[in-house]
Amino acid sequence: MERDINQKFKFIRNDTSKGQDLLDVVFKHLNLLESAYFGLRFINGSGQVCWLETNKKIIKQMKASLKLALSRRYLARG
Repeated sequence: MERDINQKFKFIRNDTSKGQDLLDVVFKHLNLLESAYFGLRFINGSGQVCWLETNKKIIKQMKASLKLALSRRYLARG
């Protein structure tokens, strides 16, 4: 079965939510087991693509953007 790669869902964050909190929700929603290879990207106010840092508060990182994209961070080597 093929997955819709453009899935949308709501994440209710508070002022203390960190990047890892959101990643955990995304990984659980997608049933993604190999989560170490993925991260969330967004476009900041300057138009640059940035990775959402897992150890920092979301509200401090994303001031303008409301859209995130799940992307591969690392390539698996075998």
